[in-house]
Amino acid sequence: MIKTEEQRRGQRYNVRLPLRIVALDGVAVNWTGQTRDLGTGGVRFLIRSALPVGKPVEYVVTLSTYSPAAHIRCIGAVLRCATYDGTSSEGLYDIAVTMNSYSFVPPYQAEYAAMTPGSGGGSGVPRSADLRP
Repeated sequence: MIKTEEQRRGQRYNVRLPLRIVALDGVAVNWTGQTRDLGTGGVRFLIRSALPVGKPVEYVVTLSTYSPAAHIRCIGAVLRCATYDGTSSEGLYDIAVTMNSYSFVPPYQAEYAAMTPGSGGGSGVPRSADLRP
């Protein structure tokens, strides 16, 4: 068995938060998912769309369900994409992305203020609640 060395540079936190992919490789998309864990260097999440490894990605993590909700807009790259082996969650992908930069989204910006899980605009991606194994 080959041992792999842990490559994470910082603490990871197991949290389930709504996440939305807003751009992949410079192309606007609107896919929703749910985080599995996050840290200062990146995020791992579940989503119904496969993402190509190495491609740049822009995503928004919702930190709160209160009004107005707190959103963090992040820029990174796809590190890993694998099928999720949860028994009750067929068709999901387990994605890991970097967090190269981030900024808080002001609550008065209309395009993000109305962001809620499941507002995927017909993308075929489930609400975050549907992603729980």
